[in-house]
Amino acid sequence: MKNKATVLVILILLVGNGSINYGCQTKKTLIAFSDDTTKFNIVGYAKQAPFSPDPNLYCYLAIEPQGFISDQIDNVIVFRNVSGELCLVYKTANQEHILVSGRNIEDRTKINSKEELFNLAPNIIDLMNFEIELLDRKIILNDIRCILFNWDSGGIQLSSLRSYRDGILGSYNYNIRSNIDLDKSGHAVFTVWDKDDEKWPEIKELRFPLKD
Repeated sequence: MKNKATVLVILILLVGNGSINYGCQTKKTLIAFSDDTTKFNIVGYAKQAPFSPDPNLYCYLAIEPQGFISDQIDNVIVFRNVSGELCLVYKTANQEHILVSGRNIEDRTKINSKEELFNLAPNIIDLMNFEIELLDRKIILNDIRCILFNWDSGGIQLSSLRSYRDGILGSYNYNIRSNIDLDKSGHAVFTVWDKDDEKWPEIKELRFPLKD
């Protein structure tokens, strides 16, 4: 009988507000996770959308201690290779997919097709005790193949998947609701945006786990 994975959600306040300055634009850390020596941050800021009172949320991948920051990104999928290192694929605003493999941050690889990503599947193992810092929340996940993060001005979606292939497909088109593990997936709903609110975004509600 398959054992149920332990999913632990601890609501804690992190130290500080997670703001980082990259150049002239202050970006707040929205999502953070780490390997033994490397910390990955998804950082972002909001700007009022043209012809609308609503914001656009602009996000980037920042990697410490290397000091790397990517161009604007749309989503990130995270998995672990057989050597135990965290790997990720991020999708740029130009619809390109970039692979970051293990700790070799300098060796970022542009991916030309879904098939190139599918070919990585034999070298992927499950994520265990995978700890995510989501603004002022901490989430620990076990027994998932990969996790896909995506977002908009209303919040952040965490989609845990049993299949790495489904995660890659979701990075391309988001249409994976029927394939995610609802018990280990969630949605952080942001408070209402105000361009004068320096604390935005904050989590109004954490829907974890997701429900059908």
